[in-house]
Amino acid sequence: MCCVKVIVLTNLFPLRGNLSSAIFITKRLEQYKKLGIDYVAVPVWFQDDLFVRFAKYLLRKSSFIPVKNVSGVDYSPLKCRRTIRWLPWEVLRRISETFDERAISIYSQHFAECVEKHLDLSAFDLIHAHGMYTPPAGLIAQILSQKYSKPYVLTVHGSDVNILMEKRKKIYLGVFESAQAVIFVSKPLLEKARSFGYSGRNAVVIPSGYDPQIFKPLDKDQVRKQLGIHGG
Repeated sequence: MCCVKVIVLTNLFPLRGNLSSAIFITKRLEQYKKLGIDYVAVPVWFQDDLFVRFAKYLLRKSSFIPVKNVSGVDYSPLKCRRTIRWLPWEVLRRISETFDERAISIYSQHFAECVEKHLDLSAFDLIHAHGMYTPPAGLIAQILSQKYSKPYVLTVHGSDVNILMEKRKKIYLGVFESAQAVIFVSKPLLEKARSFGYSGRNAVVIPSGYDPQIFKPLDKDQVRKQLGIHGG
């Protein structure tokens, strides 16, 4: 019988037409299954309403749609809608960092409320957020953690710190410092976060793993022969 139940909120997830997207998340969830950890993996994704879809069509913007199952790993996309009323915020947040932070907070609160409508948060022991993109999975986790008194951990994967953190320092630092742990996939990524004011007191560095069944040493001459590469 499972002793821990985890809700995984992730900005990174497999997409319709690109099942290998965020394969590193899928591989982590495979290990959850092997360890007998009960989980619900929720892509942080908004379902566009008709007007937003039409606007995207006019702007030639593609929509990213998550899938529900990849290699036996289940994802649970929620019906969290994005409406045309968000358009002014989308324009304003590209003009000013102040508006960007405000918009990010509104989007995150909206998604947190959507999670509450679909899932019984009291049934979970831990919230694990992957990513600090738009809206940040970590900020959504913080909102739910504060309301339901559930601990949360955050994993950051790269560009969310390297590219976005500088202009969203206030949001990031609040999320980072109040998490039970912040997992970095490399030491340089941790040092980058520290350069923006993060204390690092709750930091853990866990490098991305690999599948030894796929990536393993092979006989060089045999491989060259298979690939038709002939030495000089």
